[in-house]
Amino acid sequence: NAALILEEEGLDVIILEARNRVGGRILTLSEVDEMPESGGSEIGPRYARIVDLVQRYKLKLEPWQIMNINFMLHIGGSSIKTEEWFNSPINQLDESIRHIPPFAIQNTLFKKEKTLPELDSWLSPEFYSKDISLYEYYINSGANRQALRFLQLSAQADNIRNESLLWNLRKMKATSFEMGANKPFNLIVGGMSKLPQIMARSLRKEIRLNTVVKGIKINSNNIEIQTTDYKKIEAKYALCTVPASILKSIKIEPNIPNKQFQAISSLPYGQATSVFLKVKEPFWEVDGMGSSLWSDGPIGKAYNWSTPNGKYLWVFLKGINSFATRNWKNNDIMDFTIRELGAMRPSTVNRIEKLAVKNWSKDPFALGTFAYRRPGQIRIYGNIISKPHDRIFFAGEHTSTIQLGMEGAMESGERAAFEILRQT
Repeated sequence: NAALILEEEGLDVIILEARNRVGGRILTLSEVDEMPESGGSEIGPRYARIVDLVQRYKLKLEPWQIMNINFMLHIGGSSIKTEEWFNSPINQLDESIRHIPPFAIQNTLFKKEKTLPELDSWLSPEFYSKDISLYEYYINSGANRQALRFLQLSAQADNIRNESLLWNLRKMKATSFEMGANKPFNLIVGGMSKLPQIMARSLRKEIRLNTVVKGIKINSNNIEIQTTDYKKIEAKYALCTVPASILKSIKIEPNIPNKQFQAISSLPYGQATSVFLKVKEPFWEVDGMGSSLWSDGPIGKAYNWSTPNGKYLWVFLKGINSFATRNWKNNDIMDFTIRELGAMRPSTVNRIEKLAVKNWSKDPFALGTFAYRRPGQIRIYGNIISKPHDRIFFAGEHTSTIQLGMEGAMESGERAAFEILRQT
């Protein structure tokens, strides 16, 4: 997005891409049956920049099934329907939230909080008192031991002591902003990867793939980019969009100011692995349960997923659920998932088959999914990671102020492009 804007203003732009493809954490597994989406899973109705490009490039959108998920619950080794949860003996929640299914407890507690007035209010000192841990907030809200276990499974961090309430209030505000449009969330027909691919083809110069940057040196009149294959590239400015998890390992001279570098190097990323399975037979018709699964066991969530391009079972090992398998080989993760699914839900045996695994934790150019904030990080650092460093500018979803996800990435590219234009 930044490159397109800068080219429109007459600048000569070169994009260096470490991967052998464009798109980053947007990835449609187009070589796999059913074309599962392993990253970039939605286009919100108020994703104005993305919707504008979708229309410009004449891509087709279709709604997705965000409101049509029917969970079977597997709690403490027992399987029940969601509607049976209230009266189930395995339900040990306090009376005030006993009627709430486990997957909805977090949103229920957050609704008791006064919503942030604006999308960027998370950066206002007025709300820094909310920059406490989720654990502290949940305890103060009266969550008991079982509720805390369920709430941990909804968190990005491996431990709810390490995730900020204020960050989650920001996410809640962004979600309510999108839901307030009263229009559906969408996916791109043909795969979400079509958008970055067509954007890349619209540039005047081809993107240099398989080009890994290891250093950036700022000189008085230009910058030098050093790649791992010992090539040097000179330019007037650099725009660095790699995740903070990777940026901290790139040598920058002179050094980024200490506080800004601390913010970058300490920024945590969610950890997740997606396992995709083809449904040969509707197993939910065999056991009479919901077609998706929510569990407090090792699998976590398994969605009966439907996109414009295919249907599949999406097992999402997120946060603490991904901890045990995070460094495993894909084949081992797949076998583990099918085995655990069969143990929790025997109706899946011989009715599902392997499609693909995407482990973002082991992805060498991401090392995680998307950024979040630890308690106190917003109060201490604000959004300092987005601040230019001399001739180097920064973008990426981790630097966005208003939106999150794909639209946040677009927003950050736009902001950085204008910062560069003001320098020219």
